[in-house]
Amino acid sequence: MSASPTGELIRRLAPLLGLAALGMLAAAGGPLSRGELPFWVGAALLYGVLAWLLLGRYADEGEDPGPVEPGGRPPRLLPLLIVVPLALLAWRHTSGNRFDLPGVVAWLGAVAAWVWAWIPGPRSPVPGSRSRRALPPLVVAALLLILAAGAFLYFHRLAQTPGEPTSDHAETLLDLTDVLSGQRPIFFIRNTGREPWKFYWLLFLVKVFGLPPDFLTTKVGTVTIGLLAIPAMFLLGRELGGNRLGLFAAALVSWSQWPLAISRVGIRVSYAVLPTAMVLWALLRYLRRGDRASVLWVGIWIGIGLYGYVPFRVVPLLVPLAAALAFLDPRWRGRRRRLLVDLPVVGVTAGLVFLPLFHFMLQYPQFFWERMAERSSLAGALSQDSLRTLLGNLGNMALAFNVRGDGGWVNFVTRAPFLDVATGALFLAGAALALSRVFRGSVRWLLPVAGVFVLTLPSVLILTFAHENPSVNRSVAAIPAVFLIAATPLDRIAGWLQSLRPLTRIAGFAAIAVLLVVSIVASYRAYFFRYDRQYSNLVEHTIEMAHEIRDWEIRGVPRSNAYVLNDDYWIDPRNIAFELQDPGWAVSNEVPPGSPPPRLSGRPLLFVVRPADTSRRRALRRLYPEGEERTIVQSFPDRNFNTYLVR
Repeated sequence: MSASPTGELIRRLAPLLGLAALGMLAAAGGPLSRGELPFWVGAALLYGVLAWLLLGRYADEGEDPGPVEPGGRPPRLLPLLIVVPLALLAWRHTSGNRFDLPGVVAWLGAVAAWVWAWIPGPRSPVPGSRSRRALPPLVVAALLLILAAGAFLYFHRLAQTPGEPTSDHAETLLDLTDVLSGQRPIFFIRNTGREPWKFYWLLFLVKVFGLPPDFLTTKVGTVTIGLLAIPAMFLLGRELGGNRLGLFAAALVSWSQWPLAISRVGIRVSYAVLPTAMVLWALLRYLRRGDRASVLWVGIWIGIGLYGYVPFRVVPLLVPLAAALAFLDPRWRGRRRRLLVDLPVVGVTAGLVFLPLFHFMLQYPQFFWERMAERSSLAGALSQDSLRTLLGNLGNMALAFNVRGDGGWVNFVTRAPFLDVATGALFLAGAALALSRVFRGSVRWLLPVAGVFVLTLPSVLILTFAHENPSVNRSVAAIPAVFLIAATPLDRIAGWLQSLRPLTRIAGFAAIAVLLVVSIVASYRAYFFRYDRQYSNLVEHTIEMAHEIRDWEIRGVPRSNAYVLNDDYWIDPRNIAFELQDPGWAVSNEVPPGSPPPRLSGRPLLFVVRPADTSRRRALRRLYPEGEERTIVQSFPDRNFNTYLVR
């Protein structure tokens, strides 16, 4: 490290410079999120980024991952011999898009035998290695506190926000109904195709905890998986920078709007975050240690992740990237030949875990690739227009974190940056610090930096529908890399403060606390106020319709006598049926758009009708002149609906 007077001054003032730079970046975040760029904002951005580049150059201790471990032993022969027959048996029993007991047993047996064949035995410590020790009790307590805080926010007002289902939720509940009836598909073809992890997790929640198959349960399913990403982020941060970085990374994910929103929405977006974090953890562990256990973990988590959500399919690209980094790392000199064995082990491990879905992919490629083909178009990627679109998408994706985000309204505040002003400031500072470490030769830090680019490709490559980029859903796999980078400045400032006098240290940690409180408050307000209001105003209130039907059922109107006079682009009556816990109700009690109200002799009757559907409201009055019409007022006038009661 440089001994120049400038470098010495920067090191001595590092906590003050770092906090001041973060303050400037956070202050600039407000105007940036509104699309404003006055001179002072540009100056603040320039100062903040340059300050953290200089801090990385002069005040950062750098990384000392220790030596790479010696190569692993050859695989065990006995388990290796039984992998092939078990895999062939599993292949045979996964034909036709169905799981059965012999096939599942053979499949899991093949995976277990393969892992047993390659897993290393007890090893002696390598001199100079940086092996991770047992967690201190204080760190465990802090992690549990972060997880508890995350659980509070992730479950807080879950029934109310988001408050109404969409057609995607109806499709999910139809698939869950199929599974509850005994069907065991490997891939769910409905709704342009979906991977199975979500549905079997919902099956577990319904069967074990007795939850009803309804909209709220779909949200419980995604929230519980989202919460598991918090300890995964701790492992990821701990691997790259130690316990403190792990705690900060876990904390940011526990309250930030992006992971919070995609975890609570009840569709399978959150199923990409956990396995991506674990793949990054295993790859970084492998770059540090070069051990066979890390190789197996990479393959296992890639295989698991492919059962979750489509954008995860880009994650395997991190493996050749990590291999290239290992090849360039001087620590790997003399050990690079092992990559010729370890890379195929990753591939076979992932392939065995992926085997049932791989069989489906080969049998029914049109279903497996349908959702990706719908939005991504690489066929014309080399044309001039497509290249222009691609460059525009890259630029828009780069702006998504701090300036302008997703244009959709279902999952996020429209056009709001993915990160709040405080976390956005941390991300910019962390990116500068990470790049500084890369320039100084830290090979491992290149993985999360390059990972942000790789993991946002599912959004960037939306060339046919470029207006849908940036997408909070399709770039979801980037969450672990983004929040790992954002946690880095906090870790560094906390480290610099340790050597200062008590009062100065207290003031520094108080400043960090203020920054984190700003992040918590901004995320809470954005999600539970702005997003909640936006969502409630734009989604039809089918749950309220179901409550109205149920209330009248208590008062003597059988649900079989309640009908919805549906209209074009209005509601999905299946959501009413699932809220009533009567999936077949929508089939028999929906009057399709354009069809006249039915002439029924039974009494009493209840009709739900759109206020704007004046022709059928008049028809109801002609058919049932003794009826009573009432407007059920909602939080937003456009979401009002009418009932027509015939006694």
